[in-house]
Amino acid sequence: MMIRSFVITLYQVMYNRQLNISGSRNGNGKPSGANFLALAGCAATTLFFFILFLNVTVFCEIFLHQRMHFTSSKVVAASYFAISICIMYLILFKLFAVEPADEGGYKIQEQKTITILIIYILNIALVLMLPVVRGVIFKI
Repeated sequence: MMIRSFVITLYQVMYNRQLNISGSRNGNGKPSGANFLALAGCAATTLFFFILFLNVTVFCEIFLHQRMHFTSSKVVAASYFAISICIMYLILFKLFAVEPADEGGYKIQEQKTITILIIYILNIALVLMLPVVRGVIFKI
């Protein structure tokens, strides 16, 4: 239940961020380009979980002191990411039944928004720092 709440809140925060960046609003009660905004929110949510997977993989490499080799091309990685976005879209709107946003986006407490953004930024910072730590440990 906690994971469901986190995923939904993460999606809503990313949707609102994209809405604020694009400034897309029209007068009929829905943001213009709502489908694009929903897709952008799904992509940002999926990116968070991809980066989290990379961080967990590097942590396992460091603690087990064993290299893990994944071989794939950029095309395969992009295909995995595109498929993951589609799966995240289905999870959010079919399984978790997230309601569409109104004209102002989702109503989220400011503290929740800040917490989610801090977690997102820390996740990105870890993906940038852990390869350096791994390189020092494995003497690459």
